[in-house]
Amino acid sequence: MERKLAIQRAKTNLRGCLVTGLRVMHGNNVSHSNRKVKRLFKANISKKTIISESLGAKLVRISRRGERTIEKYGGLDKFLATAKNRKLTMQAMILKRELMVKLGENQKTA
Repeated sequence: MERKLAIQRAKTNLRGCLVTGLRVMHGNNVSHSNRKVKRLFKANISKKTIISESLGAKLVRISRRGERTIEKYGGLDKFLATAKNRKLTMQAMILKRELMVKLGENQKTA
């Protein structure tokens, strides 16, 4: 049951940012006469290739804010290693698992 929920959450977040989880939001345009018209607030999300030291190049959907966050931490590997799981999106958790497996293999061979 939990696996189904995790897969469903991952599918719903495909259009969101990998780092921040930012997605499309709904709201109203409010005119001077206080008329309210429904609208969408779209996030500034683009597809970027991010180079990870361990995982290689990964194509991800990421917002500008997410890019700045990764730069602040010094790369995708350091960001994923230091981030808490409850703050990560499902896609980021999958990447973190891949990273930990890679790092575990590297430590065994060294």
